[in-house]
Amino acid sequence: MEIEKYEPGCFCWAELATTDGEGAKKFYTSILGLTSVDMPMGDMGGAYVMLQKDGKSVCALFQMPPDMLEFTSQPHWRTYICVDNADEGAARAAELGGNVMMGAMDVFDAGRTAMIQDSTGAVVGLWQPKEHIGAQVFGEAGTLGWFELLTRDTDAAAEFYGGLLGWTSRRGSANEEMEYIEFQKDGESVAGMMQIQEEWGEVPPNWGVYFVVDDADGTMERAKEMGANPIMGPIDVAGVGRIYPLMDPQGAYLSIIQMEG
Repeated sequence: MEIEKYEPGCFCWAELATTDGEGAKKFYTSILGLTSVDMPMGDMGGAYVMLQKDGKSVCALFQMPPDMLEFTSQPHWRTYICVDNADEGAARAAELGGNVMMGAMDVFDAGRTAMIQDSTGAVVGLWQPKEHIGAQVFGEAGTLGWFELLTRDTDAAAEFYGGLLGWTSRRGSANEEMEYIEFQKDGESVAGMMQIQEEWGEVPPNWGVYFVVDDADGTMERAKEMGANPIMGPIDVAGVGRIYPLMDPQGAYLSIIQMEG
């Protein structure tokens, strides 16, 4: 589905911060069938790599600069939610018990962004679009299809995002043992949430990404050939599809999903 505009409160973008830009570019273009366009970052050094499908932006990646590596060396996907005003969103997040990790700032003429940590510890970006709306295609093979919060306090997270974005929560079950919560905006599902289980170990609260593929089994085999590590799976969810959580060759977590229908 091609997108021309995101409504406030909907996820609109994801970018990979990695320790090996060229390796990550090779991996994602190969398993997802995407092309790449390098955009030099001027005085910041390096390139911001746009991953595209048929010339439409899907997501991006960049190699973490030295000053970022001082805070974390763990490759990770960063997600962004569309907002009307990044400054007001960051201020509201602080009022709700979150932390402002990076205050609102302009990204050239692309948009204005802020990075916040919710009240349970998960980090997410706010994106006030200007020239760059975010992903121009969504929900097709090779593109983003879902966003999911893993947290240790689902009630606190639901309260935080309800206050920040007006999300409501619909509770269901992922399987017989685990509750699954869908975040909704104006009656439409925009993201999911699960409680971190004790047997998962020291998993920090985080927002994760799902990429849609036509053949989950085949894509997972190709990913393993290129150095990815499966976390578990396949996970078959009735009415949803087949899912593989995995770690890319550089160590970033993601999931691939073959949708039913």
